[in-house]
Amino acid sequence: MDNIKNGVWPTMITPFTDDDKVDYRGMEKLLAYYHEKGVAGLFAVCQSSEMFYLSREEKKEIIRFITGNMPSGMQVIVSGHTGDSLEEQLRDANEIMCDGVQAYVILPNRFANEQEEDEILIDRMGRFLDAFPTVPLGLYECPYPYKRVLSPKVLSWCISTGRFQFIKDTCCDLEQIKEKLD
Repeated sequence: MDNIKNGVWPTMITPFTDDDKVDYRGMEKLLAYYHEKGVAGLFAVCQSSEMFYLSREEKKEIIRFITGNMPSGMQVIVSGHTGDSLEEQLRDANEIMCDGVQAYVILPNRFANEQEEDEILIDRMGRFLDAFPTVPLGLYECPYPYKRVLSPKVLSWCISTGRFQFIKDTCCDLEQIKEKLD
């Protein structure tokens, strides 16, 4: 994790104007506020950012705005692959990733539905990793549209790839967290 700073990493909301456009002046104020509070970095274009309701173009614009206006010393990680198929997710990621982002955060629940086995999830995640062999990655157990907590099998596979720098765990269960740490 050489390129990800330790410290506080809040999820960044997306401010909107009264006519439902992205409020870039408000976003500038948020960036300044986070900088003033000494955060290490931001998780942008995530569930708190309304990523499931943003168009691909809006996601791209937001990420480029943030990376172009990031206060000195702060970092940003992003997500945004909300498509239903692997092809859509690859297209999302390809268009959203840009210079100035420390890591792209993938959502395991986008790679397999609730009824699909871990093997399907691992296969699709593997194909995603193959498409972006040099991109630093993170994992987020996003609770929408359904919550898929990583099983020990999937987490072991993720670790074995050497590609993931962190996990945003949302299991809220101390025993599961201990198991994942083991």
